[in-house]
Amino acid sequence: MRQLIVKIEDKRAWIGIVGLGYTGLPLALTFAEKFTVIGYDTSKEAIIPLLNGNSPIGDVKDKDLRECLGKAFPGL
Repeated sequence: MRQLIVKIEDKRAWIGIVGLGYTGLPLALTFAEKFTVIGYDTSKEAIIPLLNGNSPIGDVKDKDLRECLGKAFPGL
């Protein structure tokens, strides 16, 4: 447990978000400000726009999403 706490304090922890919809995507971008984030969703309809840097959610700007892709979201 101490190793996890140290990684969180040092901003080296990776955060996993399951579901990149109306709750998961904004949450993932918030965590991405400080941590590496891995997002997962079973819906191709949700993933394809994200892979292209297009947010399907009005509260998440395409620009903000694109800034995270490949840096904080290595899996996308």
